[in-house]
Amino acid sequence: MKCPVKGIIHVTGEIDSGKSTFAYTAGPEPSRIAFFDNDLKSESIDKDLHFGAYFNLVRMFTQGGNFKPIAFFEMIMKLLDGIKEGEFDLIVFDNWTQIEGGINAYAEAHILEISDLSMGQAKNMSQLTWPAKRAMYGRVLDAFLNKAETVIVTTHLKDKWIGNVRTEAQIPQCQQPLAEKASLRLWLRHNPDSQAPIGLVLKRISKSYYDKKSGKVVIQPVLPRKIKPCTWEVINEYLENPLEDRELRADEVPDEFELGILDGILTADQKMMFRAGLAASREDNTTPIDVPVEVMIKEMAAGGMKVGVIAKELGLGIAEVRGLM
Repeated sequence: MKCPVKGIIHVTGEIDSGKSTFAYTAGPEPSRIAFFDNDLKSESIDKDLHFGAYFNLVRMFTQGGNFKPIAFFEMIMKLLDGIKEGEFDLIVFDNWTQIEGGINAYAEAHILEISDLSMGQAKNMSQLTWPAKRAMYGRVLDAFLNKAETVIVTTHLKDKWIGNVRTEAQIPQCQQPLAEKASLRLWLRHNPDSQAPIGLVLKRISKSYYDKKSGKVVIQPVLPRKIKPCTWEVINEYLENPLEDRELRADEVPDEFELGILDGILTADQKMMFRAGLAASREDNTTPIDVPVEVMIKEMAAGGMKVGVIAKELGLGIAEVRGLM
């Protein structure tokens, strides 16, 4: 059995919420799975299940003796080259974050080869290198997809900061290209009612069909924003019976905290904690921000600045700026 969802699947979430287990139980039998283990916890699972290919990346990289990010990236790509196209139905990379530094390092080292920038532009205007780095990131993801039709990558969470103040919120520890290229993104949380986690759907999949009666292409959402419990059996049920226009059940509706995660904004409690941290940091002179961020946003908006410009200036997401206005 193959994974019912094709493409890149990004799984993030709380510590010990079952990200790795969710990844390797996606459908294919273990012999059809290639497992890149960069989290030091799945070797015992391989001994039980016998994956078709298992790579202990931490051990391999340590033995290599070169600890630079570009060396890690080159090691991964060499391992990937050794996999035949179609040899596996699923590739699992647990966890993905370290390779991002390697992609950036490789792109910087080869920037003149992968872009039209001059030497002076590459050295003096680093912001001009980002399009080439993003394109390089996309090529790496495509290289994985060229080997297997489904690639599941996991990442941890990191604290979200605004200026020099920690907000008490968390975000996935990954760069934007992964969020853009993934066909499905899930944030796993501990489930008080089951060993299987709760899944918050950061990026949903949909089905499209042509409706002859209306003469239009109809896009049909498949998953709710909250899956409880989040297992592949439940996801398969949604795939066979998409949401359509039915009303959501209570277990499919995110609470306020979960909505904050999904919409990328701070909840009321997180805003309060942020303001407290901001006040404390001002007393200690550890941040240059002199007014609450909500006031700053309103003042900037009153001055005619657009939401996107405000977000860029303050290092916030557009949804977060709107939530704080």
